[in-house]
Amino acid sequence: MIELKIEDLYKKYGKKTALKNFSYTFVSGIYGLIGPNGAGKSTLMNILVDGVSRSSGKIIFNGQEIEKMGEKYRALIGYVPQQQGMYENFTAWEFLNYMANLKGINKKVISETINNVLKFVNLYDEKKCKIGGFSGGMKQRILIAQALLNDPQILILDEPTAGLDPKERIRIRNLMAKISLEKIVIISTHIVSDIEYIANNILFLHNGKLIKNGTPSELLKEIESIVYEEKIDKIEVEKYNSKYLVGGLTSVDGGIKIRFIDESGEKESKYLVEPNLEDYYLYMEKIMENQTK
Repeated sequence: MIELKIEDLYKKYGKKTALKNFSYTFVSGIYGLIGPNGAGKSTLMNILVDGVSRSSGKIIFNGQEIEKMGEKYRALIGYVPQQQGMYENFTAWEFLNYMANLKGINKKVISETINNVLKFVNLYDEKKCKIGGFSGGMKQRILIAQALLNDPQILILDEPTAGLDPKERIRIRNLMAKISLEKIVIISTHIVSDIEYIANNILFLHNGKLIKNGTPSELLKEIESIVYEEKIDKIEVEKYNSKYLVGGLTSVDGGIKIRFIDESGEKESKYLVEPNLEDYYLYMEKIMENQTK
């Protein structure tokens, strides 16, 4: 079993504290990092990939402090940034060959390794095509492929499905599920529906602190009796927005189907619906906003 243990992690940028007393232990599986902008998600990921230094705290991989492991730790990491700065004149093969050499992969196995990762992300038939002609989803799969070249123990993904169409989002989600069988996979995302059904645990960060964590089912139990849907007239939308925490509006024949959170207990039970992770995200954001007022 692999284990990444974080103890009392702090990160300060001048007077601003980006991470405060963050402690958590990751083992094999998928972890979703959720929270508003500025919550500390990117800071945590940058520290874990050794992109920025911590201010204090410990990070221990399988019993060893990663600072002492140095390059050995970095060789265990695979990182998928938000889509950016790719060599669009390179073919898929050329790009992965370039990345494999940067990672120091044995030249005797580079070709086999590239073929394997291209097949895994379902881009083997496009290996001679230039990246500039790829769709957003294909580019994202190439970024995943380069992260897998060194067979990492820890895979960290920053907004892997942002801007993708539903078909590609499902494809990426399925890839994550396959990868996680023997790895620690940490995904930061604002599209919480993409991790609801694949994440083993969800971590909710706010203002640099780990506020809540648990399995999706554990977290959703907290709001299982306060999420409702109702069909209303269009003129009632503003009233609902002012009275409840509204999670969604859908046009239907004769009106609007509205999804909302109501903690008052006044609504009839026939309108009660099963909560999802988006509902929970809205609920937690509201709680945090109220606490900081």
